[in-house]
Parts: sequence; C-alpha cells; structure tokens
Amino acid sequence: MIAFLLFFEVLDKEPPIFDIWWWFLFIGVIGFLLSFAHRYLAIPCIIFATMICIFNLTEFWDPHINSSIWYEDATYLPQVYLAMLLSIVGPLLGAKLSSSRRKNWQMSNAEARTK
Repeated sequence: MIAFLLFFEVLDKEPPIFDIWWWFLFIGVIGFLLSFAHRYLAIPCIIFATMICIFNLTEFWDPHINSSIWYEDATYLPQVYLAMLLSIVGPLLGAKLSSSRRKNWQMSNAEARTK
C-alpha cells in the first residue's frame, strides 16, 4: 500500500499539462503576432520564451524527479518539451513570414514604379 501511495508523489506537485500547453502556446502566439508586426520584436520574444523554458526546466533536470515523472506518466515530459519548443518557434516563424511579406511588398512596389 505504501508503494502505491509513493507512486503518485511527483506529478501531483507539477502543473497540469493543460496549463502548460495553455501558457506556452499563449507565449508562442503573442510572440508570433509581435514578430509578424515588427520583425525586430522576435529577439525579445525569443529571449523571454527561453527564460520561461529554462525556469520551468530546472526541476526536471534533477535525475530523481525526471525518472519518477517518466515512470509515472511517460507522455508528460515530451508534451512539456513540445510546448516549450512551440513557444520559441512562434516568434521565429512570425519573423520569417514578416520578412517574406516585406520582400513581396517591395517587389510589387518596384514593379508598379517601373510601369
């Protein structure tokens, strides 16, 4: 009975996976929108997302906690890592789409001036 009670001792202290997805997708979408509006805003968004990711990963770097979480729920950590990755990729994607949008806009203006 004691082993069964010790089994659920790690993940009850961690935030639910829904909250992790919600916050990291929120950070990624806000970063995407900011960097899509102004390409140079991608850098502070990426720095902010990276700081939040590192802050959340510090507990998972402990080998005992990490192995206990893997034993308790094998899908928790991959989902956390994927959510963190999306929060960093969002601003990068926004900056890339913003730069390609500006290139197309400049090319169409150049063509209009030559006609």
